[in-house]
Amino acid sequence: MLLDEVESLSERAQVQLLRVLEDSLVYPLGKDTARGVDIRLLTTTKRDVQELVRKGCMREDFYHRIVVLSINVPPLRERLDDLPLLISHFLRRSANQSGIPVPELPEQTLGEMLRYAWPGNVRELKHAVERMVITSHNGGVGAFTPDEADGVPRLLSLPATSGRLRDEMEQTERRAIEGALRENRGEISSTCSMLGISRKALYDRLRKYGLQREDFRH
Repeated sequence: MLLDEVESLSERAQVQLLRVLEDSLVYPLGKDTARGVDIRLLTTTKRDVQELVRKGCMREDFYHRIVVLSINVPPLRERLDDLPLLISHFLRRSANQSGIPVPELPEQTLGEMLRYAWPGNVRELKHAVERMVITSHNGGVGAFTPDEADGVPRLLSLPATSGRLRDEMEQTERRAIEGALRENRGEISSTCSMLGISRKALYDRLRKYGLQREDFRH
């Protein structure tokens, strides 16, 4: 079982998961009888979990239970040799999902991608390639556009005055934010990467729509 961004687990969830890992028992919803489970847990994080323990954000007993074997994966910018293979993989997958032939990637575009710092790591690369496939034309990929080109947010550009169009666009924008928060369990950095906006832009929209990241952690 893969548990992504384990640092976002609440203390209550850590206790519950720790109990499952220790006893190998779960209680299915609506049942009073425990059922035995045999699982192998793989967790991922972008944070220093030892620092989280020191700050009291992660239980020490939970930390020692999940940190059996640690593998440090360097950020994408430090392993650019992997980039062509990853791009090829995402190109094929996105093209197959769209039902089109795999578009060609020009050397110039590959060079631009190799020079980019990829602050959102592999997830940002995946989204960038998906955009390039969606905008492909005449057998070639569309333009490479990072998640935050020149720091400009990628969410909707709303009309300046109120009206039906603005109302419907705001509803669409809010649903997109809620969906990203839910998928990333309220983790801000991953949500920003998925939406392609800055942290400031996301926090501005959270205040605007009255959304709380804590509501999406479970």
